[in-house]
Amino acid sequence: MNLAFPALLVFLLILPGLLLSYAYRKGFSWRSPVSFSSVPNEITRGVLLAIPLQLVGILLVEKGFGRSVDYGAILILLLGQAHPESGEGMRALRAVSENPFAISLYFLLLSFGSMGLGYGVHWIVRKHRLDLRRDALRFDNDWYYLFTGEARAFSIPQEERTRERLRTLFEEEQIVYVFIAAVVEQAGSAFLYWGILSDFFFDATGKLDRIIWQSAQRRPLSRDRKGEDSKLPLESEAFYPIQGHYFVLPFSNVRNLNIEYYISTREPPEGEEAVEIVL
Repeated sequence: MNLAFPALLVFLLILPGLLLSYAYRKGFSWRSPVSFSSVPNEITRGVLLAIPLQLVGILLVEKGFGRSVDYGAILILLLGQAHPESGEGMRALRAVSENPFAISLYFLLLSFGSMGLGYGVHWIVRKHRLDLRRDALRFDNDWYYLFTGEARAFSIPQEERTRERLRTLFEEEQIVYVFIAAVVEQAGSAFLYWGILSDFFFDATGKLDRIIWQSAQRRPLSRDRKGEDSKLPLESEAFYPIQGHYFVLPFSNVRNLNIEYYISTREPPEGEEAVEIVL
């Protein structure tokens, strides 16, 4: 038998685990990059997840639909020993040729079901903020946590990150603006850019690709060394406004980044809500 068939079968067996892992890390309700690790790590993760998924799938086939699974034929196919000359090999080939629709449907449903399970678990974790409450459930999405202000939860000891504490943090201390200051090298000179974060994007590898700003301004960083101006950008004449509605900055040009949150604290008095903007 051609070695390509056992390799294809192995891929189909671990595909549900790979799809579950991808869907859980990717999600659909937020901007989430999926940074793939080395191939051995991804395959190991896929195998570990595929084993229980395949067991559940086989259990549904046998108990739910009353169909039997020929484990001997599967083993022969995996080992590449399904030769027409042998009785066992012929039996394994017949098991595949006589049930192509059922086999295809099994792999198709299990793969889509695994992907749906991954998305569903991701949604539950995000909805209940379990990734903020437990470090072990935190996603590999540091930039999202930083730019949205959710990273503030990580400064609280894990045992104190109760649902009520996080609700107070994110609902009563809402972020109004996220200000970004970045040092950028251009033509041998360093400039300090400052503005309001509008959006951000990742590249195909999951790395931060570009940042979109509003009300962007800049000034030469050399002014800081001379101590000419230490005022905030909105109060300083040393900053030069950048004309345009949006300013796009490739992250590859950024040397370092500073993030500052403007927060709205809500302390409603009797019958009326008061809002105060604080740093």
